[in-house]
Amino acid sequence: MLNIEILQRDHNVNHKDRKYIWVSIEEILEKILEGYSLTRKNKTIIIYRPVGTVGDGVEFHCYNAGTGAELTQNVLEFFEDCRERGATWTMTPYQNPKISQLFETNIAAERLTIVQTPTGFEATTRL
Repeated sequence: MLNIEILQRDHNVNHKDRKYIWVSIEEILEKILEGYSLTRKNKTIIIYRPVGTVGDGVEFHCYNAGTGAELTQNVLEFFEDCRERGATWTMTPYQNPKISQLFETNIAAERLTIVQTPTGFEATTRL
């Protein structure tokens, strides 16, 4: 599966409010210009950057063409990569409340904080 196919599937399933896929592509390009890096785990594209006062955290965003189970596995692998690079926590903003269920099912409660924001949700995971 090509990266553009991942973005197209993510757009069709998760961003029906956006008329064109170019919104997601522009979003990724802007983030790369802001210093984000990009990785791919199977059918999931993850853009991320170090954050925190000492760079010990990682902010990330996902574009997924797989199932919820595949997204979960890919994000858990990404968390392990972050841990190996010295990160102690991750954070991601999102709008779909189903993502909260994926986090709550796969991350121990003492390692997870989910808050509601004006635009959706934000999950912080302690690695």
